[in-house]
Amino acid sequence: MKRRIFVILSILIFSLLFNITYAKTNGQEETGETTKEIVDEGEWRTSNWKYYNNKEIVFGGGSFSTVEEAPWNNGTLDKDDIEIITFKAKVKAPIDMSYLFYGFNNLKEINNLNNFDITKTTNMSHLFDGVKIKEIDISRWDNAKEIKNTSYMFNNIKNIKKLDVSGFNTATVTDMSYMFANSNFEEIDLSKNSVLGVKNMNNIFLNTPYLNKLTLGLNFRFKGNTGLAKGTTPYTDSWKGLKTGVYYKSTEEFTKNYDGNNFDTYYRIIKKYKVDFDNNFNEIINTQEVEHGNKLKKLENPKKEGYKFTYWSIDKEGIKEFDFEKPITNNVTLYANWKKEVSIVYDGNGNTGGVVPIDESKYEEGSKVTLKRNEGNLEKTGYTFAGWSLEADNDESKVITEIASIEEDTTVYAVWKEVPKYRVSYDANADDIVLGTVPIDNREYEKGETVDVFGNAGNLARKDYKFDGWAKDPLGNDTIEDTFIITKDTILYAQWVLDRSVIDSEKPINPTGTIKEITLIGGRSTLTENIESQLMDFVQYRLAGKDRYGTSADVAKEYKKSSIVLLASGEKYTDELTATVLANKLDAPIMLTRKDAIPAEVKAEINRLGATKVILVGGNNSISEKVEKELSAYTVERIGGPDRYDTAILVGDRVRGLTGSKTDGVLVDGTNFPDAIAMTSMAVEENMPILLTRPGQLPESTAKTIKDWNLSKVTIGGGVNSVSDTVANEVKKFATVDRIAGADRYETSVLVAEQVYVKPKHAVIASGEVFPDAIVGAPYAAKNGYPMVLSRGNNVSEVVKDYIFSNR
Repeated sequence: MKRRIFVILSILIFSLLFNITYAKTNGQEETGETTKEIVDEGEWRTSNWKYYNNKEIVFGGGSFSTVEEAPWNNGTLDKDDIEIITFKAKVKAPIDMSYLFYGFNNLKEINNLNNFDITKTTNMSHLFDGVKIKEIDISRWDNAKEIKNTSYMFNNIKNIKKLDVSGFNTATVTDMSYMFANSNFEEIDLSKNSVLGVKNMNNIFLNTPYLNKLTLGLNFRFKGNTGLAKGTTPYTDSWKGLKTGVYYKSTEEFTKNYDGNNFDTYYRIIKKYKVDFDNNFNEIINTQEVEHGNKLKKLENPKKEGYKFTYWSIDKEGIKEFDFEKPITNNVTLYANWKKEVSIVYDGNGNTGGVVPIDESKYEEGSKVTLKRNEGNLEKTGYTFAGWSLEADNDESKVITEIASIEEDTTVYAVWKEVPKYRVSYDANADDIVLGTVPIDNREYEKGETVDVFGNAGNLARKDYKFDGWAKDPLGNDTIEDTFIITKDTILYAQWVLDRSVIDSEKPINPTGTIKEITLIGGRSTLTENIESQLMDFVQYRLAGKDRYGTSADVAKEYKKSSIVLLASGEKYTDELTATVLANKLDAPIMLTRKDAIPAEVKAEINRLGATKVILVGGNNSISEKVEKELSAYTVERIGGPDRYDTAILVGDRVRGLTGSKTDGVLVDGTNFPDAIAMTSMAVEENMPILLTRPGQLPESTAKTIKDWNLSKVTIGGGVNSVSDTVANEVKKFATVDRIAGADRYETSVLVAEQVYVKPKHAVIASGEVFPDAIVGAPYAAKNGYPMVLSRGNNVSEVVKDYIFSNR
């Protein structure tokens, strides 16, 4: 076993030695962590050198010839490519070493300078001039025997703060001029250096602004103009011995009188400054003595009755706060800055209840103050609290919530706003004779108060009409039940409906006629009472809500139940123009919705109908996805193309799928609604889909649909201003064209009614000016087999009147 271990160890050792030998023979040297590679090598006289890929040049033992033959001076190497110089073994230095290390821009280290044998060297001028290294170790250069010139030896060295040349034998030197000039040395040790033979020490310390410590020995003397500068920041111009305590009051005295009779370190004395703390009321409350560059100690904040201390400044006015982190560099007086402390008093200004706020805080002069709320629930009979003001005049325009800059003790006053009183008056709302009396309400109400409506307490009566409650609008919009919340002076208008019992008894219908009843679609803001008056010979019904959405829900109530509901936009009529036929075929009502929300009355009606499916007619621009989310409890289908023309085609496809008729169709103006409404009766009765066109141009999609559906006949609704002859001629390429057109929309609606319905018993009238009511009324009319004609809002067109009365 032992023999086996011995064999293994022998193999490992042999392998290691082989690898080391291989590396050395192939120009490599192990350095511990990495392997340096030799880039170049040569000789400087008898000293071999090697230059490595880490930019280090290493010299072996031997002797150097002249500086000019150094590898970086003879053209072998570039000085800028050298960062480290290492003297690995003893080497004899050149007799003239001047400028040896001069001009290296990237030199970082010079290692083992003590391996230099300088026994024969005589000139070291500019030896280290301008080097950028951070350390020079010549502690064992005591073998110098013949050196004469060290001028500029350490000139222009910026990265070394402390230089020890005490081990350098300078006994034979005669020229030390500018030796340490233009450098950033802070300390120089010359404790063992002899200058007895020096004849030229001119400017040896020239321009060394940071030099503040010199260690001198028995054989040192200052000779001539040494250039040692006067004291600069942070030092005085005086010098003092660290051990002996010998004091020189100036650099001039130091260089003149130092006689080399002792060994000591001399240092410049650091400046000290006086700092006074003035309370700014002509009183110095503290004084500190601070060495140059040190920070000032903060005092405990001073106190003064009625004031709050803020900060110290170097000026009495306090323009700039003193920075205690900033070093002291001169005598200074600091002044205390104060803010006057002020208070706020709250005044109820005539309050009759509650508690006035109390603020015990003290505020700095010039600070911002946020005022308290009415936390004590101040109140004043007949008034409401409006806020606080700097004046007691109850001017609401002066109410403030904060004081931007408080300068003195301040009182703020409650501002009281008189509670507004509103009245309710009643109007009979009729031009003809009215019996009874209008209610009179003498009460005054505050805003938000609930008002109980009087009802018909005065027994108002009107010929041929029945009293039907009160509304805030003469036309019947915004009807009022038993109560309402008052927010302003309000007039309530009596609402009247025709008394059919009177009509039946006093104005019997002509037994030979056919139309006995009329249904008006929409409120009195759409079809006014004047319409009712013009048609008093007929039994009248009105389907209406408080707005278009309410009207659509009211019309839907004519359906007992419906599993399907069509929902269309109440803001854009274009998508639902053609949906009336589909609604009829599905026996479903059309109701209206806002783009992003379903009105409450519409939602309630969908629920009442027992619907399980809702068809949205139109794209997302008409009815958004928010509405779809509201309908999550129902099956939702959307019929909507990229525009109104394509939507009509999609609706038409559904209509054709539900009816037997595949040969006929209706074409109307897609930019206006009346013709489409007027043509609904025919389209529904004859199971024809309604397509849309532009007045002067047939859309490509519509033309393609007419062709693809293989229609044999297309009926155009409206005159040439609605659907031009150009469009008609395009249609004629695919089908026979018929046109139903009156002088206007009203006559067109009559022509359609006359063509479709023979001797109708009931007619539906919708607005020819406001589209939503007509759209929701069309399926109702079609469902019941009633013709629907159009009317102006305040006056029945003569052609419509003739139609109705001629069929009476």
